[in-house]
Amino acid sequence: MANESEIHIPINRARLIITGIFYGILTILILVGFFLLAEEMSDGWKLALRITGGILATLVVLTGSGAIKLLQNKNAGLHITTHGIEDLSSAIGVGKVEWKNISDIEIRSTEKVILVFTKKSDDILKSASNKAIRQLLDKNISMYKTPVVLESKYLQCSFEEMGAKLEEGFKKFGSKKK
Repeated sequence: MANESEIHIPINRARLIITGIFYGILTILILVGFFLLAEEMSDGWKLALRITGGILATLVVLTGSGAIKLLQNKNAGLHITTHGIEDLSSAIGVGKVEWKNISDIEIRSTEKVILVFTKKSDDILKSASNKAIRQLLDKNISMYKTPVVLESKYLQCSFEEMGAKLEEGFKKFGSKKK
């Protein structure tokens, strides 16, 4: 840790490895299942099932590659600093959100999510690395009224610990800069 005012919650590498293995096995099962099923069908259905299996396998690979990408980032996790929050905890992590852009933090224990309400959601959408992530962030806005939705699923801490650390950071650094 750089200093006492910075908190770094690293990712849970073991959980991400297990997730990556699960997605790999699921891809193989989809491909084998659809191609074996296609062999039992008439010629017209063979091609349709093979294409469907290929598309589903591709989607699973793309989803699983997010876990692999996180594993390659040695700095992955959630950073709470004097400047703001840096979310590198998932494939749709929004990166750095400065305290001056954060209007409120809401902990939803029943859903196990923490909502970080921002003053300029459009800036976060514009900084999305690709169209698919932008669409997921848009979905967050339609569901939660903010693009920044944090989970502890892939972090080395409990949901309660993450919530407490974020609230502490917001009270300490964020509320002063409103």
